[in-house]
Amino acid sequence: MNQLRHLIIPLLASLLSSTLLAQAPDTLWTRTYGTAGDEVLFSIDQTADDGFIMGGVVGFGSETSDYWLVRLGAPDITPPAAPTGFAAIAGDGEVNLQWDTYQGNDYQEYYVYMGSSGVSWAAVDTTSQSHSTVTDLTNETPYYFYITAVDGAGNKSVPTDTLTATPQTGLFEADSTALVALYDSTGGTSWPR
Repeated sequence: MNQLRHLIIPLLASLLSSTLLAQAPDTLWTRTYGTAGDEVLFSIDQTADDGFIMGGVVGFGSETSDYWLVRLGAPDITPPAAPTGFAAIAGDGEVNLQWDTYQGNDYQEYYVYMGSSGVSWAAVDTTSQSHSTVTDLTNETPYYFYITAVDGAGNKSVPTDTLTATPQTGLFEADSTALVALYDSTGGTSWPR
């Protein structure tokens, strides 16, 4: 029986590492089962959702055998959709970023990235809101931005398109909705002075 266990355990480890561990796993709970006695895995089958179900016994051949059944769910490896409606509005020393509110339940937060050259990027904010304001920026310097959505399993969406915004001295800070309303109220041809 010991020989069978030494054959099945490496086979199980190999199968699980190639299938379930393609992405770093999240530990939802940990519990150790079994004793110092013999443990035997009798069966392992793949479930319809690409998880696994395993059954076996602890204390095989003794009067106090305990049977066990473990189900391993398939990992969530599907990323959420990329955010839409991404807009950047420059202000005086800041850039206000806005995007559409996600309409699904497969997201947890947004990551906001900024670069000053369009090549080197740094995460500058993590938010569950559909907006972010990046402050303490140098006026007359272009900044580049993109965002991603991240779901509860840690899957990250593809990034939005990159937007460029250049803070300017003397720009007033305003809500983009107010700017659109003002522009629309003039017929879209000129700004009132």
